Amino acid sequence: MLAGCSTPGDLKKNDPTISISSNKTSKQYALCVFPKWQEERSTSTISETEDGYRLIVATDMMTDEVLEIGRSGRGSKVALYQRMPWSKMAGRGVIHVFTNHLSTEIWTRVAASQGVPLDEGFTLELLLTSAGMLLVLSELNYRFIETPLRQRGAEIAQRKLRNETTPAPAVLDTEQLPLK
Repeated sequence: MLAGCSTPGDLKKNDPTISISSNKTSKQYALCVFPKWQEERSTSTISETEDGYRLIVATDMMTDEVLEIGRSGRGSKVALYQRMPWSKMAGRGVIHVFTNHLSTEIWTRVAASQGVPLDEGFTLELLLTSAGMLLVLSELNYRFIETPLRQRGAEIAQRKLRNETTPAPAVLDTEQLPLK
């Protein structure tokens, strides 16, 4: 695994993927976005912060995305932080398994052709072959799959935000936010 145990603070060390302003209050924005995040990832959580709200998508081992929604004038400021490229994505997990199996298959055949068993004598070869394939395939995955998908998602989000109409009238909402 190339990265793991990432926290929301780790993601916030980098610039946000998207940073926008909204005419909605931080609470309105959070209540609008959170159900959609939960539809996509049931592990999404929301918490109230000093300045607004924080939505997090995470697994047991790492944080995938953090959406910070803070107060700003008559609306809110929103920043989306996402895990960096070389961190372990779902596609990279599949690539990791594939490269390990392919490396084992290659060196099993090489060992058989030499009439020897695949044993600890092939450890370095197995590791180097698997790591080399992992780096190349992960880079291709990042350049040709992940980056275009993230850019497309950012374009869709920006387009939806630009179409946002006049701010909704302020209404006192006594309903509690769902907190996890």
